Amino acid sequence: VCFNPGEYDIFCCSKRCGSNGRCLNEEVSSTSNPTKRPTKKPSRTPTNQPTNKPTNKPTKKPTSQSFVDIDFNPDFGDIDVPITSKSDSTTIVSCDDPNHIKITIEIETDQFGGDTGWSLTKPPHNNVPIAHVPNGTYELFTHDKVDTCVSPGLYNFTITDRYGDGICCAYGEGYVKLFLDDREVMHVKSYGFSMSEILNVGYNPNPAMTARDYLYLEAHNHRRMLWYA
Repeated sequence: VCFNPGEYDIFCCSKRCGSNGRCLNEEVSSTSNPTKRPTKKPSRTPTNQPTNKPTNKPTKKPTSQSFVDIDFNPDFGDIDVPITSKSDSTTIVSCDDPNHIKITIEIETDQFGGDTGWSLTKPPHNNVPIAHVPNGTYELFTHDKVDTCVSPGLYNFTITDRYGDGICCAYGEGYVKLFLDDREVMHVKSYGFSMSEILNVGYNPNPAMTARDYLYLEAHNHRRMLWYA
């Protein structure tokens, strides 16, 4: 029994309702022909060749040079102007004056190289740096080596770290080294937020030191190394 003559009725299980109120027996027409003949051929011939020949050469030569923003103060007349070497990552100078002493500052940063900054000053003008690398200059794991020649006297080297963990050893094996005429006088890794050291440039302790003095100096430097480590 249905109630919508001539229409599809839910009481007829989606069949039409007849004029007599009875469901009509209708056969659903079907076709055995598909709408489109299938094909076994691919739409495009596959290829085994790569789209581009791979290369083992890097697109750009890596470089460790990142100290291009080093500031050198030209107001100090007794300091030779440095030149940037084109062959490696070292800023070098030529000591034309035999009375000048070469100061070498070598830096290896940790993963957060931007935290590291340093300056070289001559007291009492500590607010006017001779050479200066501000925080934010270096990138991660940067190696930098700077030479400058100065007259004998006292100089102050200061290195800083914005985070306060120095450059070793939680995020890399960084260090800072100072040399006077290629003689290493300082090697530091951990220094907290900052560290300042006075350099007595031009003073040579070797002629006046006895064997006992050498033993004392070696023990003293060993204690300093353990303290800073």
